[in-house]
Amino acid sequence: MDIHRATNAQVALASRARIRALRRDPKVIGAADVAYSGSISVAAYAELDLDVTKVGRLTTSISGSNVGYISGYLAFREAGPILGIMKSLPKLPDLMLANGHGLAHPRLCGLATHLGVVLGIPTIGIASRMLGPNTSTYNRLFCRKLGSVYVSPGNSISLQDSLDIVNRLPTRYGYPEPLGSAHNESKRALKAELR
Repeated sequence: MDIHRATNAQVALASRARIRALRRDPKVIGAADVAYSGSISVAAYAELDLDVTKVGRLTTSISGSNVGYISGYLAFREAGPILGIMKSLPKLPDLMLANGHGLAHPRLCGLATHLGVVLGIPTIGIASRMLGPNTSTYNRLFCRKLGSVYVSPGNSISLQDSLDIVNRLPTRYGYPEPLGSAHNESKRALKAELR
């Protein structure tokens, strides 16, 4: 991966991200996560219908992976498998959770922002740890700890709306649903693929 080009891409995507109040209350929330082993990646997608608060669609996709993990550049490892699985959906969710940061990122373009801009939907980043110092401007403006996770707006949503929505979601496997189900399913499907 060319870090200079990746950095420029993040800056360009961040310039297209919007922070605003949600235009309508979401009914269907999607989430995606990716698990890895060597050159194998397994993306999992899950949906939660807020009317019934039950996880519905659960989809996985197996692909190759040639990008290693580099802090601050997670989207270049995970966006490809996630976008691949999103293309198979009959309809995009009203809002999506991503296992990574949104605007709480040194270049204001974590995985949730990257996905939100590319897909053109509201996104929220959910992460298990803060990226960079808690005194940084991006963390002070766009990151809050909620329970055991850090929440940040990705695209087309405000920080307050992000927190309100995550507060309404049930928790499973340590993450708000449906991200907990996507996270667990990616790990389960990877283990099955490696057998």
